[in-house]
Amino acid sequence: MQSKSPYLAIAAGLGVLALINDVLLHPYPISTAIAIVLYVLVLALAYLGGRAAHHWDTRPGWVGAAIGALFGLIAGLSSFLIHATTQDIQVPAKGLYRLKLLELANSPLAHVAAVATAVLTFGIIALIIGWIGGLTTKTSDLPAKRPDSA
Repeated sequence: MQSKSPYLAIAAGLGVLALINDVLLHPYPISTAIAIVLYVLVLALAYLGGRAAHHWDTRPGWVGAAIGALFGLIAGLSSFLIHATTQDIQVPAKGLYRLKLLELANSPLAHVAAVATAVLTFGIIALIIGWIGGLTTKTSDLPAKRPDSA
């Protein structure tokens, strides 16, 4: 039986890359392209993890969800390291209202909500992708079980 840890370790590594991308390249357009590549990679990893989970006799969707949630948790931590400025607020607000929006955007509750949203979003999407990965594995691809194994 193979270990599930390589998939989680790769997801953690991709999450760290997403965190570094968000913190260091946030205002630059290349950041968006890098983020999209990382998102595609983590979903491909969830697909492969789902296929492997089918071989391990575990639930492919849950393996995919663990991969996505771990990536989302690490990548979402960037919200604590980036603080919004008045230029980041894209609503037509002026004066005190604009400052209140800025204060709300930089509040600890907003940062926690951003992390929770990242965990749930990536967890749910990767759950579906992992489940699809498990469905695409043929039973004939699985190693034959011995009658004496439980």
